[in-house]
Amino acid sequence: MLRPAPQDLDEFCRYAMKEAGFDESLEGVWNLVLSCTSCNRGPGGKLDLVPTPGLLKRLHTRNEFLISSHHPLRETLMGQTGADEGERWRFLNDVHRRALAARLQQWEPELVREPVF
Repeated sequence: MLRPAPQDLDEFCRYAMKEAGFDESLEGVWNLVLSCTSCNRGPGGKLDLVPTPGLLKRLHTRNEFLISSHHPLRETLMGQTGADEGERWRFLNDVHRRALAARLQQWEPELVREPVF
């Protein structure tokens, strides 16, 4: 039986982006993800690097799943990112583009099992 990896609650776009002039709430639900401890803090971990576009798509898919399932966080996610899916996707892409411009380096973890989103 596989044991689940230890997990951290992590910001998709790091809190350090505040230094680059981000005014969005990086502590918002839209930006919080579960991360295995080694990806978040370990050698070769994310640190302050910007996740790749593929990971951005997974974040969007996760957020859309919660919104369409009428999860209690639905209204919060919509209030933080936009009223419709197109607006939410543009919001995430804009944040990602500005984060990449501020940090210039991207990060993606080694895939150890099939992702859920």
